[in-house]
Amino acid sequence: MSQITNYVAGQFSQINLDDDTKVLISIAPTEIKILQLGWFGFPKRQLYSFDEASMIRISNQYDPDLLGYLSCMVQALPNVEAVIEMSSSLDRITLMKDDATNE
Repeated sequence: MSQITNYVAGQFSQINLDDDTKVLISIAPTEIKILQLGWFGFPKRQLYSFDEASMIRISNQYDPDLLGYLSCMVQALPNVEAVIEMSSSLDRITLMKDDATNE
């Protein structure tokens, strides 16, 4: 099972997926980046980025602790492809809910 190997509240979380890929969730004031890590923990590629509007929607609709929420979601996934799909789906779903609420 995937596991969280490093967690600093409000800043970042590192997760080792089932397929031994290392993923970093990094929180900045205006975005959240999910990165695949390579040798020595250097970023290899960006898997997904949530902008400030997405961060607000996720926080309002699901959990104000964005890092904790996303860490738990990613920890339940087996590989990078699933992380990308989950992130994209979460972004779309929160946007659709927000649009429906505003109608």
